[in-house]
Amino acid sequence: MEPVDLDIRKGRGYVLVHECSKCGKRIANKLAPDDELDAFIAKRNAKLAAELPLR
Repeated sequence: MEPVDLDIRKGRGYVLVHECSKCGKRIANKLAPDDELDAFIAKRNAKLAAELPLR
């Protein structure tokens, strides 16, 4: 399972969406106090920036 997205859900707050590398199933897990949210956001932003076409 790899973290692939971040979502905000009513009543649950921030959740990390993980995706199975074998079957593609996605599962949302509530963030724990010791989760490295900043590191995930930085990694996700870098991945998105790499996917943008160059002009």
